Parts: sequence; structure tokens; C-alpha cells
Amino acid sequence: MTGKQAFKKVFIYTMFYVYYLRSQSVPEKTYIGYTGNLKQRLADHNAGKSIYTKDFKPWVLVGVLCFDQEVKALRFERHLKTNAGRVFLRRYFNDVAIDGRSL
Repeated sequence: MTGKQAFKKVFIYTMFYVYYLRSQSVPEKTYIGYTGNLKQRLADHNAGKSIYTKDFKPWVLVGVLCFDQEVKALRFERHLKTNAGRVFLRRYFNDVAIDGRSL
């Protein structure tokens, strides 16, 4: 096969994201969610479009995990909302600084 005949296979994956937010106005407030469009979802939180997060905006993204299947993302989001999941988040994300301050 010559270079002119070769085709590149391009795979486009839909990714699903589980994200962890922290309020800049009330740093003790956090939020865990999942979405297929992370950029838009963060904008929605900061625009006050979420009933659960509108009172504590603005929000910053602390962590995100990507999944290739929606069911995997939903399971992991559910896990993070359990006591064991909260322990995981405190262990791996609570030392993240906001505005240069350690939490």
C-alpha cells in the first residue's frame, strides 16, 4: 500500500467525566458530579444554574476523572458520594491549595 492509498483510522470517543468542585466563597463546600461536557457543566455551576451549587459560587475544579462508558462514570460518582469515597477525596484532594492557601 502506498502513502496515497493509506488511510488513517480516526476514533472519536465520547468521554464521561466525574468531577470534584470546591467553592471559592466557602472553601468547606464541595460538590461531586458527572457530565459528558465538563466545560459547559462548570460554566453552568458558576452561572447559578444548579440548584445545589448556586448559593456557593464561584466554583473551581479540584479534580476530574474520565471514563469511556457512562455507566462507569455513574458508578464512580455514586462511590465518591459514599463515606469511603469521601475518605478517598479527603486523602487525595484536600491538600489542594486555592489562591495559594493550604486547606
